[in-house]
Amino acid sequence: MINSPASSYRLWEHDLPGTYSQLEEEYALLAESRALLDFSHLEWVRVAGPDAMSFLQGLLSQNIHGIPVGTTAAAWLLDRNGKILVDMQIYRTEPQTYLLGVLPRMGSRLLELLDHYLIMDDIRLTLAEEQTCFSIQGPGASDVAPLDGAVCFSNDRSGHGGYDLLCLKENAPAAIQHFLDSGIKACGFSALDLTRVLAFIPWFGIDMKPGLNPMIYGGAGRISDTKGCFVGQETVARTRDRGRPPQLLVQLRRPGKLTADQGFDLTCAGKPAGEITSLASPPGSGDIWTLATLKYTYAESGDELKDPQGNTWLLQRRAD
Repeated sequence: MINSPASSYRLWEHDLPGTYSQLEEEYALLAESRALLDFSHLEWVRVAGPDAMSFLQGLLSQNIHGIPVGTTAAAWLLDRNGKILVDMQIYRTEPQTYLLGVLPRMGSRLLELLDHYLIMDDIRLTLAEEQTCFSIQGPGASDVAPLDGAVCFSNDRSGHGGYDLLCLKENAPAAIQHFLDSGIKACGFSALDLTRVLAFIPWFGIDMKPGLNPMIYGGAGRISDTKGCFVGQETVARTRDRGRPPQLLVQLRRPGKLTADQGFDLTCAGKPAGEITSLASPPGSGDIWTLATLKYTYAESGDELKDPQGNTWLLQRRAD
């Protein structure tokens, strides 16, 4: 959608813009100013009709009643055993209309899963193929004036604040040019990957895996404590009551620089402890940061962790 990236970045089996200029410059834009990012790879399912709210409320892990018009929230669709099926961002565009943004090749899958639960509800489920999305991220994002033809939704993807803009694909080129002409520079996913690892923002399909217990990730802001039943709630409740999922998402750090032979397995006292899922070495920091999943015992103990090269990793944060 934003033309001419200098490099690509492979994510979710999809080639996304990596950089448009220099990684250091784009990292600084996200951390200190603002930048424009291309999210045209997302797919969209529209849920519309008088029963849209109650239908989604009974299925998804998020409290749909708590999403006012013009706002967004993340959610999961779980299976009946409480394992993750689909990760999504919910955008409430109108009182009876929700757009569900999902990763590439997940739109049709989500539509099929939702249709399975559709019985007497007065709603319409469709692929919103005309929709697209871009995002302005960074501490200066709030200073950007709204744009006619694009609907803004606050959504911090970088750890420094920001919002998404949804518009029709046919209107996207003019909207993008408007921001570029206003002096907002484009940024790729190489820099966003760095900032989100430092901010402890896991990505689905990379740090959060389908088919696993969602409490491994502490709910990741996707599970509401203020709603009634939803599919898979029993497993979530049992895990929460015990306070002990099988694994836990953590953030680790060590001094040094990334090398080509960096291993991803983690051990504690010579025993398997977990695995690194994401790595980030911010420009000028001298440290390497990771997101990782650890066996619950090791995540709680904070004992010394080693990778295959013998490097020691320090525990920084745990999923709540």
